[in-house]
Amino acid sequence: MEPAEQAPHEGAGASGPGGDGLEPTAWPSATVAPMELSVSHPRSGVSVIEVVGELDALTTPMLDDCLQELLRDGPKELVVDLSEVTFLGSSGLAALVQCSRRLEATGSTSRLRLAGAEHRAVRRPLEMVGLLPLFSLHATQDDALDHIASDATDQA
Repeated sequence: MEPAEQAPHEGAGASGPGGDGLEPTAWPSATVAPMELSVSHPRSGVSVIEVVGELDALTTPMLDDCLQELLRDGPKELVVDLSEVTFLGSSGLAALVQCSRRLEATGSTSRLRLAGAEHRAVRRPLEMVGLLPLFSLHATQDDALDHIASDATDQA
């Protein structure tokens, strides 16, 4: 009785390691960050950071650097728009908490505003670790900006 031949796995071919006739499987490059950031200043003293993609251990340092740079100039209103975030990991949560603490340490009366907070990929992690009360949560970026304008009018 001869052993049964195994069918090659997907991506198999003629040039695999060990001369087994299997082609190596192409893996996605780990050097390409699955996240994009953009910063805008829609009003004086207001910065908006739009995050697109995954916010995890690989990408969080980019966001953290951006947040630190924006806070370096002193107290201001910060909106982090997470409406296009597809994954929010623990390192992303930690960066948002640290930013909130830095904002508080500058003497600002503002809390970090998170837009897109109604999306499951954002709300669920915040909810699971009890961070919802720490931030000012808004459904959209426009909603967050309207609240900033309203707060400024109330303080004037």
